[in-house]
Amino acid sequence: MCQYSRIINSLIFISLAVFLAGCGNNARPQREKAKEGRLLAVINNYKMSVGDFYRDVRPILKNKLLTEDPRKEKRQILEELIQKEILIQEAQRLNLDKEKDFMREIEQYWKQALIKSLILKKQNEFAGEEQMDNWISELRKAAAVKIDDEALNTISLDSDYKQGGR
Repeated sequence: MCQYSRIINSLIFISLAVFLAGCGNNARPQREKAKEGRLLAVINNYKMSVGDFYRDVRPILKNKLLTEDPRKEKRQILEELIQKEILIQEAQRLNLDKEKDFMREIEQYWKQALIKSLILKKQNEFAGEEQMDNWISELRKAAAVKIDDEALNTISLDSDYKQGGR
C-alpha cells in the first residue's frame, strides 16, 4: 500500500501543479503580481500571501452575501481562511491526510475532475451529445479490456455495501 500512496500523492501533486500553473494570468501588470506575492498572514509555519487570499476567497464568496463594510468583510473572510488552515494543520498533525479512506476520496475527486476536464475539452469538438456518445463508444471499442466473470459473480451489491459498510 505504501507504493499506492506514493502514486496517489504524486498524481495529486502533479494535478495541483498543473492546475495552479494554469491559473496564472500573464496579462496582469507586474504591480498586481507583486501585490499578490505579499505576505498577508502566518499561521504556524504556513505563510499566506495576498494571492493565496484571492485564490481561496472565490469559493467563499459564491456562498456569501457581502456587507457594505469591505474592511470588516475582508477581516471576516481572512478569519475564515485562518480557521480553515488551522483545521487542515490539525488534520495533518493527526495524519488524517495519510489514511486510506482519505486517499480514496482524493483519488475519486481526481478522477472526476480529470473526466470533467476531458468532457469539457471534447464538447467543443462535437456538435451534440450523440457525437460525444459515439466517441466514447469508439474509445471503449479500442480499449484492451478483460473481465473475469467469476470475480464479477463474487461481488454483492447488498444494502450493507450501499451504506458504506464495506
